[in-house]
Amino acid sequence: MGNRAAEIALSTEEISREDDWLAELGLDPPSGGLLLERPYAAPITRRSFVAPARWYWNEAPESLHPRDLIEDLRYLQQAMKLAYVGWETAELRGWDFLAFFEDWRRDLRRATGPLPVRDAFVQWQKLLDFQLDNHSGPVVSNAFQRHSRTLIPDQPEENARAAWMIEPRGLRRCWVRSAPSGEHPFDPARREESFRLLPCSGRLARDIVYIRVPRTFSYEMSAGMPDANPTDTIVFDLRGNRGGAGEMILPSVERLVGPLRVAYGVRSKVSCLTHALAWGHTVSQLKDVSVPLTGSALAIVREALARVTAPGTDDCAVRWQERTAAWTWRDRRFVPGETPRVIVLIDRDCGSDGELLVFLLGSLPGSVIVGPNTAGVCGFIRPGYFVLPHTRVCFRLAMAMTDLYGDGRAVDGYGLEGDVLFPPDRVIDAEALIALVQLLRPGYTR
Repeated sequence: MGNRAAEIALSTEEISREDDWLAELGLDPPSGGLLLERPYAAPITRRSFVAPARWYWNEAPESLHPRDLIEDLRYLQQAMKLAYVGWETAELRGWDFLAFFEDWRRDLRRATGPLPVRDAFVQWQKLLDFQLDNHSGPVVSNAFQRHSRTLIPDQPEENARAAWMIEPRGLRRCWVRSAPSGEHPFDPARREESFRLLPCSGRLARDIVYIRVPRTFSYEMSAGMPDANPTDTIVFDLRGNRGGAGEMILPSVERLVGPLRVAYGVRSKVSCLTHALAWGHTVSQLKDVSVPLTGSALAIVREALARVTAPGTDDCAVRWQERTAAWTWRDRRFVPGETPRVIVLIDRDCGSDGELLVFLLGSLPGSVIVGPNTAGVCGFIRPGYFVLPHTRVCFRLAMAMTDLYGDGRAVDGYGLEGDVLFPPDRVIDAEALIALVQLLRPGYTR
């Protein structure tokens, strides 16, 4: 691991402080403590690369020294080879990771002083140009992700599908397809403008229930969700939902719509490092949460901790797990004039587990997906987080790949396509939503 690996040592106080934090969450710290004294030293084990929680929560530095990143590239290379699901797919298409890292180190050696953090990681963009992956990369502002955009061709073409545009007189049939753009997918200004007039949740009308889901990681969703009757139309607003931990919110959603256990096709990469990186993702979501945790949140975090602290062997070989699809996005059928039970609002800022929730809700009979393509951040999924120890930059790696369309189509940069489109300049307030529900009911679209 090199001489500087020995410098990365955690103090007794840091190790003890982490266990105290686990206890505050309502967890039982493992005997001897969760953190290793030298978490980045060889050999790699189930608890390697597990750092103090505050390391995951700190903002990335604005600049860093090239020699620090040179040191950190060894850990990034190790983590990618053991946990990054895109390693093998890129190699099969001719990508040379050995040359990639060597070129990166060479460029850093040429630098004469500190670099802006984005400039220091500019080599990463070359990999993403070769293999678009919106789930992996340094967790920095103005990240390297590429956004989905919705195109409306004049006539059917490859990968285009039928959709409907809302116009003053009703629905007009059109065609839509998606393509990656160069824009960053999450625009806070646009997100605030698009639904600034809507309540968090409640009844928009006697038979219309509105549920605002800003992210798929909430401990109090059940308390905020109104009850629904079998004859109600339920509107789920997932615009701007950047993801999180989808399993946290599923019980609350299923209470309203029924089971959503639709299996999508997924291929996962597993090694001794998988659970450590998964724990890092869990920790990254726990900043500023109310303690102690309760209910499903506590159970999920407890399970993640149990996996990273479970006894393991010294074998760190890569294994693969695959699950076939029970339903795909190509199976969706929207027929105007049928009474919708569920309407899902999406936009270009809906990504990751937010998109997977769109996928699950879209499997329900009678569901209608309203809006432009989602961000396209759920092709490479199940992110693992770890911190590069010398630069303290948090890095995210996808540890699984989905096949949501069932045809091997890349979802990253393309997203999930909607059934109904609003004009792009329309602010969708409560009045517009009531009109939308009425428009989609029988008698309004004939």
